[in-house]
Amino acid sequence: MKSSARGVVIGVVLLAGLGWWEWSYRSSPGRLDPPHSIVPAFQGGQGCALCHGNGATAMVNACGECHGFVRREIESGRGVHGIVDAKLAVSCGECHAEHNGGRIELVTDESFARCGFADRERFDHSRITRYMLTGRHDRLRCEQCHRDANVSELAPAHKRYAGLSQRCVSCHEDVHKGAYGSGCAECHGQDKAFGDSPKKAEARSR
Repeated sequence: MKSSARGVVIGVVLLAGLGWWEWSYRSSPGRLDPPHSIVPAFQGGQGCALCHGNGATAMVNACGECHGFVRREIESGRGVHGIVDAKLAVSCGECHAEHNGGRIELVTDESFARCGFADRERFDHSRITRYMLTGRHDRLRCEQCHRDANVSELAPAHKRYAGLSQRCVSCHEDVHKGAYGSGCAECHGQDKAFGDSPKKAEARSR
């Protein structure tokens, strides 16, 4: 093959490669995280606007179509998304890294750090949820209560951390069948096993 023809072929290959790279980058800068990759509507270029918005719709509003609880936290000023700086709250990608195929989790220790906590293990429940973790509860790992905390392929309707009930009976069996109301801590506290009632015993000994 003559050098001029060889140059043309090389040029065509390079242009084709560049065109393919540019198309791939424009269609998606990388594979979606597992929780998003299992949503059929997000597949292909048409799915981009569903998360990123379309110019008329901001990204935070587009994300809020699926993550309604996040939108409600921002609007009410409550919860994790309600306490962060307003500019950070509407910049989803600042805390949640996407398009890396799951190599980086959507919720990381850095996500918690941007909200003012050292990491997820030192999350202050009383500051956000008005639920004080003490005694045995304070020694539990996150995933012991938040069952989906470390699940890689999270179903769209599930939440890693939000959405748990603060009622004791959501985790503990009420052997009294509601006879003593819902104020379990009045007898049980959080320091011993739920089967014990140290506070009630203390009251009887007085």
